[in-house]
Amino acid sequence: MSSPRDTSERLARLEQILSQTDGARTVIGDTANPAEVHLSSIPAERIRLLTAELKATGSGECEPADALLMKLLLNEYCTALGHLRAVARMSAATVDGAAAPMRDMERAVHRCLKDVDRRLADWLARNTDHH
Repeated sequence: MSSPRDTSERLARLEQILSQTDGARTVIGDTANPAEVHLSSIPAERIRLLTAELKATGSGECEPADALLMKLLLNEYCTALGHLRAVARMSAATVDGAAAPMRDMERAVHRCLKDVDRRLADWLARNTDHH
């Protein structure tokens, strides 16, 4: 078990990490890509520092400060996951949107080929020798 002084020092480091790192950086502007906004909002640096602080404990016991660290990390991971899910949804929509013109083109080519086949059959019927 750590001493109250060790715990207060760890809590002070946590406070410093939280105050020095943005929970989310946001790109501002009308031209910002929504996916880039989400990706830049992932608190990667805060996650890295909190993870390093948790690893620095060195003891096998879970102390109150460790529990707080784990809760903070879980919150940051949940935030990051929400942003990553939004980017995945945007990417899926982009892929789906790109596939639609291909399906439309495939239908148009199919209709065109059917028309060519019909015209060829009509022409052949009119221009074959009936001996």
